[in-house]
Amino acid sequence: MAFGKEKHRSHDQQEKEKDSPWMHAPLRYFPEDKTEKSLVTSNITDDGEDVKESVKEYENGSREELLLTIRNFCEMASTYELWTNLGVPNIYGKFRRCLKGEIRGLWDEIIDGEPRSEAEFEEQLGYLVVGELGMDAHKNQVKYLRRTKKPSNMPVQKWFKRICFTIRMLPLL
Repeated sequence: MAFGKEKHRSHDQQEKEKDSPWMHAPLRYFPEDKTEKSLVTSNITDDGEDVKESVKEYENGSREELLLTIRNFCEMASTYELWTNLGVPNIYGKFRRCLKGEIRGLWDEIIDGEPRSEAEFEEQLGYLVVGELGMDAHKNQVKYLRRTKKPSNMPVQKWFKRICFTIRMLPLL
């Protein structure tokens, strides 16, 4: 089956597929409504210059918001070499402040008693994503991309941007 194309299906078939697991993909062509979120601001010194970076705090938001919080935090840590400049416990603390509510409790359970390093952090992020989105999130997302055609009311450019965005997020799943 070609990427983004599907055979013509009856309305009944489409209704049945709404309940299929691949329709539970974390990222959809039309993103879920985003809720207003607080920002967690970090003061970082980069080459002697003070910089403020912000990551949206995540609490019971959409699956997309969770993935964005994780991606934005990891990009900030990489861009400013925080693993080297701040040390492991500070990175864990900064990330923990980006989580609120039940998911913070899940994160605390995941890291409890674990050795803390950059490699462990990435592995623990994987456990967090699986805990929130399920074990089949990556598989469901790929199936969604393969089987769901472009919505008729979405311009091609916007659809293409959503596909590119979703593909960039796949490594987090």
